[in-house]
Amino acid sequence: MYIVSKFKDYYDFVVFETDNRKTYVRQEERFSLYSKFKEKKELIDLIRYVSIHTISLETEEMLCRYFIGTVLFCNEFFPYLYDVKNHKYFYSYKSIPAKMREVINKLLSKKAHYSLEFFFLAKEDTKDYLQSNFLINKEKENRKIKFNSLCNVPIVFSFLKDNLHPEIIINGRLQNIKFGKVKTPSEAYTDIYNFIPFIEPELDSNPDDMNRYESKGFDVKLSFRNVK
Repeated sequence: MYIVSKFKDYYDFVVFETDNRKTYVRQEERFSLYSKFKEKKELIDLIRYVSIHTISLETEEMLCRYFIGTVLFCNEFFPYLYDVKNHKYFYSYKSIPAKMREVINKLLSKKAHYSLEFFFLAKEDTKDYLQSNFLINKEKENRKIKFNSLCNVPIVFSFLKDNLHPEIIINGRLQNIKFGKVKTPSEAYTDIYNFIPFIEPELDSNPDDMNRYESKGFDVKLSFRNVK
């Protein structure tokens, strides 16, 4: 797979297959949460979904303290928590300290109808168990929607620019959000390789024998009969 991009990412050095029929044009696009998509109507549902799962949580001093973001990677959903002050990323609910969960849920209760458990689809200890269970089950169904395939982009994620401004980035640099905690370089490369479709070479309507050989990957400079 060939990667055409203006930047490098953490999985770029992994090369399992140099098949030129697979090319990933990694052209980055950035949108604010409140962008009006006059020219990108095909991305409206995707951006709306990521926006709902993106929240900045401020302290009383109006400083962003925590950021809940979302990664849609090759039709998989990965929520994450960013501790702005300590520059730490959490992709697992269990890895978040209990005291931090409590603080975040208090902040969420003032700003959103969802809890931290909802974003991570974790079991929630609440009096309103039926409502909580209903929301989580509904969210599980929503996460089965293949937004990446619908929009033909393997990478979409929300990001906190300058620790202040939430953005949604398409085909962005995963290293910026420490996505290596979730996918190793080999796993990320393989998933993207499998996501990118093959581009079959165009052949003449009546190709000669040499063109037939080349279309199958043979080198016409070598003799098939005398190769040792």
